[in-house]
Amino acid sequence: YKNYGILITGLSGYGKSTLSAYCLAQGMDFIGDDRIMLNKYNQDVFASPIYTTLSLSTPVPGIQSAQIITSPNSNKDIVIIDRKKIAKKIKICAVLEPHNIKSDKPEIKPTKKSPVITKICADYCNFSLLTRTINPLHDYKKISNLLANADFFIMNLSNNISDNANAIFDLAKEKCNEI
Repeated sequence: YKNYGILITGLSGYGKSTLSAYCLAQGMDFIGDDRIMLNKYNQDVFASPIYTTLSLSTPVPGIQSAQIITSPNSNKDIVIIDRKKIAKKIKICAVLEPHNIKSDKPEIKPTKKSPVITKICADYCNFSLLTRTINPLHDYKKISNLLANADFFIMNLSNNISDNANAIFDLAKEKCNEI
């Protein structure tokens, strides 16, 4: 929203990709699915795309996709994102971790940075074999420093994915107006 973004993080199966697709269908821009590049300039952190596809396990209304078979036991829809909807660089103003609680309406609450950064660091250590150090504490400090100025939130998801996407859009507008 107005060149400010929210980094959605969390464990596999939390619905990050589906949630991103619904945000896209409602007019928001996209940086990337699963992996993005983060760079710090002055005190701000910016996200840039690494690749521009979105892998979905269920179709999303308003998003065109091509079904492919990724393994004998799993079908996935791969969405090729319209280049006009891909942001080249967005300032990250918040980090959001969805929780599969399934309440009546979505609820976004501020949270402490350390548990979220710990999960990001664990994921980073597992998948960034070329860039990580052999010292997990060093990785934690590096990621914590990178995201030092971002606000951290947890989100209890509702059963209505469109409501969840609207709640994220409202958070983006609120954070943008604070800046």
